[in-house]
Amino acid sequence: MDKKIATFVKKVRKRLSKQTIIDTTIVSLIVGFIVAVIELVISLFVPNYYAIPVAIEIVIVSFFLSLVLARMRTPSLEKAALIADSKGHKEKITTALGLVGREDAFCILQKQDAIKTIENFNIKKEFPLRFPAKRMGILLLLAVAFCVTSLIDTPAKRLATTRHDVKKIAYEEEKKLEEAKKKIEKVDALSAEEKERLEKEIDEAARDMKKADSYEDLKKAEDRVTKKIEKEAETLKDAKAKEALSDVTNKAKKDWAKRVEQARQEAKEAQKKAVSGDDKSAQNAYESMKKLAEMSGDEQLKTAADNYKSSGYDNEEYLKATKALKESEGKEYAENKEGQNGQQGQQGQQGQNGQQSQNGQQGQNGQQGQQGQQGQNGQNGQNGQNGQNGQNGQNDGQGTNGQNGNGGQNPGSGTGPGWNKGSKNGAERSAKINENVTIPKGELGDDDNLTGKANGNDTSKKQQSKQSVTWAGDKVDYGSVSAKYKEKAYKKVNGSNYPGSMKEKIRHYFDGLE
Repeated sequence: MDKKIATFVKKVRKRLSKQTIIDTTIVSLIVGFIVAVIELVISLFVPNYYAIPVAIEIVIVSFFLSLVLARMRTPSLEKAALIADSKGHKEKITTALGLVGREDAFCILQKQDAIKTIENFNIKKEFPLRFPAKRMGILLLLAVAFCVTSLIDTPAKRLATTRHDVKKIAYEEEKKLEEAKKKIEKVDALSAEEKERLEKEIDEAARDMKKADSYEDLKKAEDRVTKKIEKEAETLKDAKAKEALSDVTNKAKKDWAKRVEQARQEAKEAQKKAVSGDDKSAQNAYESMKKLAEMSGDEQLKTAADNYKSSGYDNEEYLKATKALKESEGKEYAENKEGQNGQQGQQGQQGQNGQQSQNGQQGQNGQQGQQGQQGQNGQNGQNGQNGQNGQNGQNDGQGTNGQNGNGGQNPGSGTGPGWNKGSKNGAERSAKINENVTIPKGELGDDDNLTGKANGNDTSKKQQSKQSVTWAGDKVDYGSVSAKYKEKAYKKVNGSNYPGSMKEKIRHYFDGLE
């Protein structure tokens, strides 16, 4: 009898504990969701990257806290017996539980009476598990509010994401700066004062990176420390010390270039998706272009991205932004090539088929002036003129083989029985960046050489005058103008509709003109 009474009371307590867990969990989750939703609402206006993870943690903590509280509120056996007796059993169960272990006649009668009550007691019916409808409704509404506020996209959330990404990059760059400090410390050629000065500059750059809130601030800090190290390297006389510092700056530039290239690929993908026209894709395209513009320092792309956003993601501004993105790639390509070459001597072929005889400029890598002819443009017509690459071209008359001598000493077309002599084997000579070249300026005379309508059926009339089209130009260093011509070429190629393979061939050609 004692065992049966004790088992019954334990079952009652277990049933009561389940209801306690339900009630405590609902209340605790309601409180947790309220706090979490408040956290998420604040994050809609105040940048907080960790708002969603923190809100989720709050809900999880509230759930486990409810289990702890429910455990603490579990009724004792005596209290469970009293609750069972409260169903109209006049404390029979409580009395019998108190008499467990006693075997006198009176106690046995009390226990027998309690057992009759227990046998007719339906625990599930007397203590049904209840889920308060009102509280459940509040909990459901809070859960919906939690999901909605976590999915809403706002400028503050995007700013928080940007700042988090910036801090992440800054942390990685700080580790690289620490590595740079260790490398500088190992350079024996540097004096203690120089090492201290460089380490101070690096520490200052690391502090600037920690304070950075945008990619633009991060780039400025990166550029600042790189330039300071480069400037310090210029003052050094020891070649090994210079090389060590150069390795540090080159690695920093290379790593940053990789980040820029990654941002460029992200911008391209986002720009392609923005064709669909939905606001989310357009917003992502704007954010990715702005990120690329700040990381690369491209003000033109940044302006195009801002205009795209301010226009409400208009289709026309989308096309302009796409064009700016392509031009940005061309500029980056040109800058990278310039950085790799370092304004060294020209490499590769200059001109096609080994022919290069432009305005007195000496060509490279190949035979110049094939088929035994090596005259400079516009300067054929001078007796005894020297050709390039060791070929002495001798003219017995003005202009040979029907070639015009425009821009020479004798204007107009020259004819005569003359011939050119010269060796077909030219001596190869590497041109240098600081060689002088002539930049032509087209200047027209006072006459109109040709009249008539082009591509028409009308007849045309050729007139000859005393003044012809002439060329004039200024002599400048080759290295000072080559980059400008290449940049213009890259822009036109990237903005064109040429096939990709054709663009690569054109770029390859201009790469050879460095």
